[in-house]
Amino acid sequence: PTSGRRRHPRSRGGGVGCQSSSSSSSSASSSPLPVLAAAAALAVLAPKCDGLLSASLSVLSALRAPPPPTALPLRWPPASGLGGVESDFREACGEAIASGRPLHLARDAMVVLQETLRVSGARDHLRIVGEAGATIEGRGQNVFYVIGAHTKLELTGVRVHHTATTAQGKNGSDIGAALGVFGRAEVLLSEVELSSTCGLGIWLAQRARLQALG
Repeated sequence: PTSGRRRHPRSRGGGVGCQSSSSSSSSASSSPLPVLAAAAALAVLAPKCDGLLSASLSVLSALRAPPPPTALPLRWPPASGLGGVESDFREACGEAIASGRPLHLARDAMVVLQETLRVSGARDHLRIVGEAGATIEGRGQNVFYVIGAHTKLELTGVRVHHTATTAQGKNGSDIGAALGVFGRAEVLLSEVELSSTCGLGIWLAQRARLQALG
């Protein structure tokens, strides 16, 4: 009777189930999906890392680079002599406006302008700083003619003499001024001496502005 007993059929099925489970787990571990995900993440991060690296290198280069050279001050006249050519002075004024630097006149320097010096470009700002005795003489209708909104003339420590003479039969009406300022332009004077032989020291019109110290 004992030898005639039959084995339970589930024993083989359980064995098969274990084999199936182990085979599925081994197939899952060899799946290429995690590798692809890692590659995709690296592809996304690589450009950002390159950008950060480039930015860091740029900062380091800027820190190691030598400072830019300091611009030399503009001076007139040339080192030799106290006088100079009128065209050179006008050119120096143009450079002062373009660079935003003041033009320094040497001690006892003498500038003679046969024609009016105009400051009329949009947002032009001409600054002239003179040492003791620096003089600008003008023989035109005006020594300086400043016009236009946001246009500015700034004079410090200079003498401006307007020596133009009136024409025959005129009573000075044909002569302007040492400083003619028009059209919302602005003039700033500090320790400046103005004079005019036949005209005005300052002629302001059309909402021009003047600030004077000393």
